[in-house]
Amino acid sequence: MTSKKEENNSHGDELRCGQCHKPYRDPRLLNCLHSFCMECVQEHVTKNKWKRSLLCPLCQKEMLIPKDGLSTIARDFYIKARQEVGKLTPTSECDMCQEKEFAQSRCLNCDVNLCRTCKEKHCSPESDQVHHFLEFVEQPVVTQSKPHPSTKLTQMSYCNKHPDQEISIFCTKCKINICANCKEEKHGAHAVQETANMAKSIRGSLTHFLGAIKEYLPEFEEFVKQVRKGQKELDKDLDNTIKDIQARSKFLQREIEKISQQVISEVKEKHKAESDDLNKEAKNIINSYKSIATVAASAERILKIGSDINVIESSKRIQKRFMQVEDELPSLSRDSVATVGFVPGGLKADSLPKMFGQISKGEIALPTLPVPWGIRVAKEFEMCSIGGFKVKSAADTVQAIAPISDTEAWICSGWGSKDVYLYSITGERKKKVTLDIQVDHMCVTPSGEILVSSYEDKYIRKINKEHVVCDFAIPHLYPGGMVMTKRKELFVCAVDSYTTRRASHSYRCLMKMSEYGMNIDEIDEDGDTVLFGAPYRIAEAPNRDLCITDREEGKLRVIRIDQEGCLKFVYTGPKEVKTKQPFNPLGLCCDRGNNLLISDWGNHCVHMVNGDGQFLGFILSQKDGLFKPNAMSLDKLGNLWIGDGNATVRVYKYGKRDY
Repeated sequence: MTSKKEENNSHGDELRCGQCHKPYRDPRLLNCLHSFCMECVQEHVTKNKWKRSLLCPLCQKEMLIPKDGLSTIARDFYIKARQEVGKLTPTSECDMCQEKEFAQSRCLNCDVNLCRTCKEKHCSPESDQVHHFLEFVEQPVVTQSKPHPSTKLTQMSYCNKHPDQEISIFCTKCKINICANCKEEKHGAHAVQETANMAKSIRGSLTHFLGAIKEYLPEFEEFVKQVRKGQKELDKDLDNTIKDIQARSKFLQREIEKISQQVISEVKEKHKAESDDLNKEAKNIINSYKSIATVAASAERILKIGSDINVIESSKRIQKRFMQVEDELPSLSRDSVATVGFVPGGLKADSLPKMFGQISKGEIALPTLPVPWGIRVAKEFEMCSIGGFKVKSAADTVQAIAPISDTEAWICSGWGSKDVYLYSITGERKKKVTLDIQVDHMCVTPSGEILVSSYEDKYIRKINKEHVVCDFAIPHLYPGGMVMTKRKELFVCAVDSYTTRRASHSYRCLMKMSEYGMNIDEIDEDGDTVLFGAPYRIAEAPNRDLCITDREEGKLRVIRIDQEGCLKFVYTGPKEVKTKQPFNPLGLCCDRGNNLLISDWGNHCVHMVNGDGQFLGFILSQKDGLFKPNAMSLDKLGNLWIGDGNATVRVYKYGKRDY
């Protein structure tokens, strides 16, 4: 069972040690990111007699004990900063200078407040020690006219080879932090970044990972609550069972007592009847005995003390009385008296326990551990926001995005719009093109031209590299989503009407066209199986499979086929995860690993599905600011562009994590 201390700590103050449950004293950070008091770590190692490595008391991950001893385990300055934030205020004075200047920072290694001048002296390049500082940073607050001071943990680190140089550069090839002199001497040909920029990129990547963990924690917490509820129910069942057993015991005792009293009453009644009869017999016998005994005594007195004359005179009377004695002897009406006894009832070895009752088996359903899909995806895939901008001030749906590079994309927002815009990743509008058709979808040709389909008119227009609009194709069906394959074949989602309910006479297919707009083939069935109800968007996978979102009424789904029209799988949403709203797929794209990314309008998220149609997780969700995602596209660099229902485009660095 979970102890009360553990239970309190699981929901308690993060500034309390997970071992002693008290405020941290000299907190140390283990490799597994769990922190404990230095004293608690020492006691833990001593108790288990570990020499070379130790196991974290919380997660049991192994960590090598430093050669120089436990005291060299890294201090957790992040916790210490939280603990000592109250010791640095805007009115705190410097502890080092005599001028009593206001302190701007606090050295967490030396526990002193420092003004700007004293800080520079304190962390001189000649010092071998790395100092960690809690510093003021100005955070503007909208509701206040003056900046609002807050604190941040900083660190002054100098190069070991060049003690007068502060480390401020990150070598992306060697993956180490260096100073400016090191860059010139040994890393001149290597790609480098400012440590601030590298840290910003890492923060972006890990923040998404952290978001996935934090998003999972409420589900995990609910799981813990349900497990604890099960524990309480288990204990409650034990108490109730014991009460039932005791109640059964008392019941049987009462019933046995009733039977006992009934048998005793019956015994007494039978005994009384026999006793009354015997008492009558005994009374007669006693009376007879007394009578005869009295006659004998009287006759004996006469014979012993009487005179001769009295004896002679009484002889006839005495003799006569003696003759009557035999007639007075009692005669018994029966020769025996019935006695009352008790014979215990038959009792087999197991009859009493069976009569008492047996232990029954019940069941308390334990909750199912929620699957950490977000963590699994974030663990394998990197998702870092690198851009975001509004296409329109008013809320509108971005229905088409066609990246032409890793920094630019053509975008259309608003159903019925005839305008498409070229935007940079920073949100700069570079070009506007107005067409004579209402835009449904766009795609990029291998040569960099833009194809535009119209859901109202049976047209596909082309925007060439000079941004001139010209005809491309006039299909006999209404065109929707399009993709130009690496083989320069255009596949178009095509319908005979834009109703999403397919009738018996409806015709819905993929049109296959040449790079010049000539119709080559149409895919509508796999044998006798009708493939499409209302094909909407299409993407090509690296293995040349085609993935299509199908928005047939009542059958929203994603279909994967090969280019011959053979069905691979149908995805209708995750079976392992319960979503708030029904699966509502719109845009989609395929990454280099053959994974399918699908925008889910109703649940404000992006599904990731592998090449076999198995749900891997949600790679983006509402926690990332996603609102009714629709258009999706991957640029050549692998960046993911997403347009939503709020006229907003977001761009993410996307790909496998590099460990």
